[in-house]
Amino acid sequence: MPSASVLERFIAAVESNRHAEAIEEFYAADASMQENGLPPRRGRDALVANERKVLARMKSVRSKCVRPVFVNGELVVVRWVFEFETLEGARMRMEELAYQRWEGDRIAEERFFYDPRQLVPALFERGGWRARQMTEDDIPRLQAFFQANPEYHVSVNGVPPGPNEAREEWDSLPPKEIRYGKRWMIDVTAADGSMDAMANVVSDMLAQDVWHIGLFIVATRLHGKGAGAGIYEALEGWMRQHGAQWIRLGVVAGNARAERFWEKMGYVEVRKRLAVQMGAKVNDLRVLVKPVARGTITDYLAVVARDRPGTP
Repeated sequence: MPSASVLERFIAAVESNRHAEAIEEFYAADASMQENGLPPRRGRDALVANERKVLARMKSVRSKCVRPVFVNGELVVVRWVFEFETLEGARMRMEELAYQRWEGDRIAEERFFYDPRQLVPALFERGGWRARQMTEDDIPRLQAFFQANPEYHVSVNGVPPGPNEAREEWDSLPPKEIRYGKRWMIDVTAADGSMDAMANVVSDMLAQDVWHIGLFIVATRLHGKGAGAGIYEALEGWMRQHGAQWIRLGVVAGNARAERFWEKMGYVEVRKRLAVQMGAKVNDLRVLVKPVARGTITDYLAVVARDRPGTP
């Protein structure tokens, strides 16, 4: 088992971000590392080389041991929190448990346990919220969010979210005749790991630099607390940073809460779409636009003929 002084020196080396050096000093020559259920990497030299390769892609790393550290004979469990910023500016926060087997004062085996979704770089961060791009594996999580927060679907579609609502949202893309760049399904996660909001965002839709918000839902428990505005402002900043000059969306006429929110966020109506079938309801939609860079509403209408007043 490791001595207390050796264990403290190991933790100090990691917290000072001497990760490769810590492997060289505290791991056995034939040591192995394993990420969750992936095949283990073996051999200290290989572990050091992999560590240096990972660190070379990072602009900065912050490492912290969350105590207490659990020691039972040759077995040690350490809780780590790492904050990474890549050379491209993407940020990740990763919390993991390291389960180690020591042989004397050297680590012989180590396995890391963590949620792999943490490895998805943050699109943006605001306060305690972290936004990331969803993957198809997140559909059950999105479905649970819809079911826990049914107000949007009841108000707009006239019925609660169905059992396949998240899958249908995931699969929904703009019609083939409408040009667009990329679609993001965004999970806005709280510090405790819960989904506090979601957004369906499309870039370069209808014209270059026009971004579209297809769906934006904030958890019901956060209504009236300023969370929606804070999350939206961070989302808008991210879109603007990635080239948006205008952002457009549709809001159901008569959905007073949503209308007030978007108008407060600076959106103005450019046209209406009448008698749109949405679920079990037929709604009139107000098309709202907000300039977020150099362009004006007049400039927007010059490039997006579809949204000019009176367009069928």
